Amino acid sequence: MRIAIGVPGRFHALDLAEALAARRHAVTLLTDDPVWRFQRPGTGSVRTLSFWGHGLVARLADRVGRKNLPAGMVLREAAAFGGWVARRLNQAEWEVGHLWSGIALETLQRPGRRGRVLLMRGSAHIRAQEALLQAEARRAGVRIERPGEGMVRREEEEYRLSDRICVLSSFARDTFLERGVDPAKLRLLPLGADTSVFRLSSEELEARRRRILAGAPLEVLFVGNLSLQKGMWDMAQIIRGCGPDRFRFRLVGARLPESRRCLGMVAGQWRWIPPQRGAALREQYVGADLFLFPTIQDGFGLVLAQARAAALPILATVHCAGPDLVESGRTGWTFPIRTPDRFIEQLHWCDRNREALAGMVEASAETNRQRDWAEVAADFEAICRAG
Repeated sequence: MRIAIGVPGRFHALDLAEALAARRHAVTLLTDDPVWRFQRPGTGSVRTLSFWGHGLVARLADRVGRKNLPAGMVLREAAAFGGWVARRLNQAEWEVGHLWSGIALETLQRPGRRGRVLLMRGSAHIRAQEALLQAEARRAGVRIERPGEGMVRREEEEYRLSDRICVLSSFARDTFLERGVDPAKLRLLPLGADTSVFRLSSEELEARRRRILAGAPLEVLFVGNLSLQKGMWDMAQIIRGCGPDRFRFRLVGARLPESRRCLGMVAGQWRWIPPQRGAALREQYVGADLFLFPTIQDGFGLVLAQARAAALPILATVHCAGPDLVESGRTGWTFPIRTPDRFIEQLHWCDRNREALAGMVEASAETNRQRDWAEVAADFEAICRAG
């Protein structure tokens, strides 16, 4: 098949594109990131086109903070990239367009468009996302980046016009069903992980087991943006409730101004590490004992797949792929959002029950049939062929 993938930035588009190309599909990536960001060994069969000027503007907007920009400017930015994607697709023969939500409308509205559009929605239904973030902003008493009514209406029109909507978790799918979207239009496409990178050796697993049983403070890892959407308000309460004597909290990711105040209240009780990639990111998983993900909403949470591949017991909310990936009591636990006390209680249980926790590491490794990108590509292909 001739497949076009349109994505603002990068997300998981390159991983999917490479896996589809390995299945002998002709794949073109349309992005606003520089082409060099999509170049790595083995990507030669994926064609990449970049609207890099738009990407430069988008990065400047991110630096200023989109919540500080007029709503009309954000919509014009989305329409500019969406228009570029539509023009490129109009100039080529393609059978399937896998376009990220927010930049697909111009393609969907083009008269006589070629091919089918499988919309990729990486979060919950946008109205659910907007409501959750609005409530979190009130809870924390700060302004945070939210979709806004204009973007909500734009995406809802994309939902209406698209042939299919790909969602990444049962949680995300349920938010669409709750808002009356036809179940026949939805397709569940869980993400994968590069298992060759994140799977631990037997020696590394044994080192983790010995570390847990030795009684040293437990190493608790979070990976992702340090934002309120990712649960940093609750993270601060969890850190405070656990204390520094029995736990060491390590937060890996970009620091956002919106979470500065809440995380500042537990300064000195956690360690910050800038965003990592490849082998450096793998080392963060290797050196951890538990993975903590108190997100308010995530369509999936790719870091969960990475943690699962690394055989880390996971503590996550139900507003992500946690319920799909975690076998409760065996490979981790899931809790409702905004329940930091539940996380604190479970972390203290882990500290008191080191033998059981070490057994969970072993169980996570034994049951670690982690989904990889080849499987994701095969499922994507099946969705395309099913119509």
